[in-house]
Amino acid sequence: ERMDVMQAAFVRSKIAHLSKLNGRRAQIAKSYLTELSSLPWLTLPTVEADATPSWHLFVVECDKRDEFQAHLNARGVDTIIHYPIPPHLSDAYKELNLGVGSFPITEKIAKTCLSLPICPFMPDDDVKFVIEA
Repeated sequence: ERMDVMQAAFVRSKIAHLSKLNGRRAQIAKSYLTELSSLPWLTLPTVEADATPSWHLFVVECDKRDEFQAHLNARGVDTIIHYPIPPHLSDAYKELNLGVGSFPITEKIAKTCLSLPICPFMPDDDVKFVIEA
């Protein structure tokens, strides 16, 4: 479906702020990467030296993901599991008859990944709150 005129006008007005919003996301990501790097049980995202991510999501991996999510939730930190079912095991690909074990890395990530809050409007105090939790 195509964008209507109102949606296009809204998007056009937001584009002027994109660099600033992405810059804020980068600041938050840098704080997470710096402050959470000492946690041996948490795998942080890595960035190639010549890459500049937009940090739409900040996805970490944890072998005890569900316990970690419950821990954060109990402290008031909302997290999201964006892809709890590996694509090849979803109904969308059922006709391919791909079972568990077909894509072991994808299956591991689906069981261990968790997105931490990263919003360009997060105040520094909220970022600190997530890190401390």
